[in-house]
Amino acid sequence: MASATPFDILGGGLSQVDDEIAPEFRTPAFRAPGADLEETKLDMEEHEILQLLGSYFDEAENARETGLNPRHEVWEQNLHGFWMRKDFGDKMDWQSREVSSAIPNFVERFAANHRQALTQSRDWARVQDLDDPHGKLTSFATKLTRLALDFSGTNSSGQPIPFEYLFGNIVLTGALMSMTCAVTWDPRTGRVVTEQVDPRQCYWDPTGRGLYRVRFWDVDKETLLRMADLEDDAGEALFDREAIQELVASESSEIIENKEVSSGQGHSSHSARTPIILKEWLVDLIDRDGGDIGSHKVRERQLIVTANDGRIIRGPEPNPWWHGKDWIVNHPVLQAPLAAVDGRTYVELFRHQVATHENVTNRIIDNLSMNMNAFEVNPDLLDNPESIEFGIAPNQTILRADDAPPNERAVQSIDMGKGVTPDMINIWQGLRQEMQEAAAQSDLSLGQPVASGQTTATEVAEASKGQSALNNSISMDMDLGFLTPISELVYYTALQHVTEAAPAIWNGLTPDEQAMLTARRDEFRSRAVVVKAQGLTTAVEKGKRIRGLMGALNVIGGNPLLIQAFQQSYSIDRLVALVLEDFGVPMDRIELNEQEKLRQIEAKAKQDFANSLGGGPGGPGGPTAQNQGGTDPLAPGVAEGLPGGIV
Repeated sequence: MASATPFDILGGGLSQVDDEIAPEFRTPAFRAPGADLEETKLDMEEHEILQLLGSYFDEAENARETGLNPRHEVWEQNLHGFWMRKDFGDKMDWQSREVSSAIPNFVERFAANHRQALTQSRDWARVQDLDDPHGKLTSFATKLTRLALDFSGTNSSGQPIPFEYLFGNIVLTGALMSMTCAVTWDPRTGRVVTEQVDPRQCYWDPTGRGLYRVRFWDVDKETLLRMADLEDDAGEALFDREAIQELVASESSEIIENKEVSSGQGHSSHSARTPIILKEWLVDLIDRDGGDIGSHKVRERQLIVTANDGRIIRGPEPNPWWHGKDWIVNHPVLQAPLAAVDGRTYVELFRHQVATHENVTNRIIDNLSMNMNAFEVNPDLLDNPESIEFGIAPNQTILRADDAPPNERAVQSIDMGKGVTPDMINIWQGLRQEMQEAAAQSDLSLGQPVASGQTTATEVAEASKGQSALNNSISMDMDLGFLTPISELVYYTALQHVTEAAPAIWNGLTPDEQAMLTARRDEFRSRAVVVKAQGLTTAVEKGKRIRGLMGALNVIGGNPLLIQAFQQSYSIDRLVALVLEDFGVPMDRIELNEQEKLRQIEAKAKQDFANSLGGGPGGPGGPTAQNQGGTDPLAPGVAEGLPGGIV
């Protein structure tokens, strides 16, 4: 058996790990410690299982592609809008073909705002141990989760990046389709991996009862052949080597089309690679009669991997993760009635308004073109008909034929319409405003100046009123329905696998924390914890607090009695600190240092002493413009004799 690996130390992992395993293969490459493989021996033949899985897949695919609002069609239209693709096949050559950039602009801004909100709070993911009165274990669990998140993402070049940067791409995809992310473990690099998943290639039980989940994608056969050598710590093969050897190339037109529609570039394979279509299932196996527990024809949450829909190359086996849950999290940006699994998309709110605005824009441009005269020409009356072969240009001189009758016109204009009217501009502006309101974004939120040229507190409040409720609701739903499950999966995955062989995370722990994790790993697995993600919610609450604070100060500042009452009851210094903190000002960089504080104290002492001698400047006995004869208490000669060594 090969040398020990992180999985051997955990008591249930791999005895052989190939460093060349392709990163896109995210099926769990291990079995959970204590997994009972005998339990997976069902009284069902392979063809019966494949037939059952096929019926599940057909059910889920049919549910997504049919109905009154089929998700597949909506997602495809959203993607075309993002890439500004529009069919102008019914347009004439002279007609305008302008495409609005509103959809990509709104979507990019939507994703950027949420990513920025998450990055404002580093400790947005917290794991609270309910039986930890001193908070030591809570602090450790939260730190382990944070360390895992710091290296969990992967950029296009394969380097690890923090999850927060991957989150922006996930939100962008979620605005167009749905937010979908897988949390797995990479044995090659020793890190928890959060991987964005194409929601079009992942199906859930459309009834919402969680009977199955399937993800399908393509992988090179050469990768599968390397996976065929993987074994668990008992020397059992994780994959069916013989079945993998017999596989032949199989391409999916659906997968290729999905990649081309979303990326905008071709994905057809012309190389020597041999693509294999994999389907990863987390499924309850039930016989045709509804299940008979006594005959072992029912198994819950079984992992199965099929290839080309014709062979089972792994499983059925129990869920290999300690958390015991699905390692793929799906969250629609907008919920649909009765918790429809695919929900609704952000772009649906305004896509039709954008299309209408595009049509009106092109119509206005067409009217401008039509307002330029068209001409009716009698070529027999022209000296050189070829001179107007390409149209009549401004200031062009057209010569009549010498024998042309003087009472006949060789060229005359044709009225093509009234051109652009004020009503058209009003309609265009109204549609633009409606489009922004549907997208929950106003002129102010887009950085546009208001009509008056100044942005008042009242105008800001009015501009943000319409979109704030929707945006706040979306952000809080993301915290509860997406980031919290992601944080929980990351914590338990790190707990299950992190050892000294995972230096990126392990080296971030103190020696005491490393020893505690090694000694109490199994105990931590069963402890009662509550995982909370509050990054976006914190940003929402901060925004509410800023708006409330600025509104209150606006009212107080206009009434001297309110100002006096406020100063008597509240600290101005703490108010300023709160305002600066909420606006994200780096307070540690603008605070007074010790030398500056000392100079400020000295200046105040000088002023107090001067006032005690005869009043401050302008006061009774103090120097004024009319009274220059007294001694200046702050003059150099006097200042040198100040008490207490003040200079």
